[in-house]
Amino acid sequence: MKEILVAFLISATNFLSGILIYRYVIDKPTKTFSRVFFSSIIIRFSLNIFSIWFFVKLLKFEPLKFVLSFMVFSFFLLIFEVIYINKISKFLILQFKNFTESDKI
Repeated sequence: MKEILVAFLISATNFLSGILIYRYVIDKPTKTFSRVFFSSIIIRFSLNIFSIWFFVKLLKFEPLKFVLSFMVFSFFLLIFEVIYINKISKFLILQFKNFTESDKI
């Protein structure tokens, strides 16, 4: 059970740091935005890899349970992060149209 909780905490920390960094750099010039945003992705990825190694090798967590939980939590939180960034940035606006019989080809 501790493996699942720690995996969630690592994933949630990654998610929250991504959101905070994005909110910090959203109004910056393009060059600064790109440098900070993409550097943060590399740093967060490195910290995640180190965290996985630390908990599996040094603290002897059950590898399958921990890594699988980490992957599932990271996957869903990454989807939420992309949706949040899209919603704040308004990069992609989806429009849905109610089709009637006259609109069919």
